[in-house]
Amino acid sequence: MREDHIYLKARHAKNGKQAKQYVSSDLHGRLRDALPLHIPERSAELLREDLAIARAAWLATKPSKPSPDFLSPLNQAGESLDFHALRHTCGAWLAIAGVNVKVIQSIMRHSSITLTLDTYGHLLPGAEQDAAKQLSVLLSQASA
Repeated sequence: MREDHIYLKARHAKNGKQAKQYVSSDLHGRLRDALPLHIPERSAELLREDLAIARAAWLATKPSKPSPDFLSPLNQAGESLDFHALRHTCGAWLAIAGVNVKVIQSIMRHSSITLTLDTYGHLLPGAEQDAAKQLSVLLSQASA
């Protein structure tokens, strides 16, 4: 395992191919120190355990009655927290942060840019106005 990424073995990947996921050096170090090298079989259980710990800590700091859905593995609509939800959150945060869509495609390991844009394109409100402003700036710089 290199310091800037972790690997997902092919047998655990949706497309059956080994995947490389880039992570920060800090996160890589924390994962390396806290977890055994091969945890896919326990990953869902670890996620639920961490969620329960986070919810208990949050509840201990809040005097008022919280939403029953907050940090709960199952919400009132019957939707459950799973790894795909975390994956979607990652892609959404990248889009909101303004990361280049081709980079998001690569990180999310999407087979096509269309899939990436169809999934996260709605998170770029105002992109057209921003593009027009950037074009105006570029044109004014070119004519100066």
